[in-house]
Amino acid sequence: MAEELGLKRPLEHPETLNGPLFQCTVKTAYNHCVVTVFVYQVVDTDIIQWQPEEVAWGNFVDYTEVECSARASIKRLDESDQWPGRPYEFGGSDSPTSKSWDYVPDGLLVWHEWQEWLQKKNLPKNEPILLYDK
Repeated sequence: MAEELGLKRPLEHPETLNGPLFQCTVKTAYNHCVVTVFVYQVVDTDIIQWQPEEVAWGNFVDYTEVECSARASIKRLDESDQWPGRPYEFGGSDSPTSKSWDYVPDGLLVWHEWQEWLQKKNLPKNEPILLYDK
């Protein structure tokens, strides 16, 4: 968060992070690491400063749009034999808009694990999330 979004508060006040929720292992051709997922609530005093060398675009996006575009991105990776994750269920509808985003495989692997974590906990998937593009 500090690097891509420029958020300083989580670094200066780690107690603002809730969790950890879960950990997952990411293995791609260029990345092998363990990712720990936390919850962080952006507040009015937080200033998001996109890092130009890390982020091409960013905004708060409706969860349905993220879900559909992530599913489509995984499907494109799967069809080109580049999906590094476990088999993925491609149910659901296509993106509700004409936007098509390609996500980096390591980010998609974490998102896939997060989807499974939400399902296991029987939690809603309708909260807005911040989307940014490297």
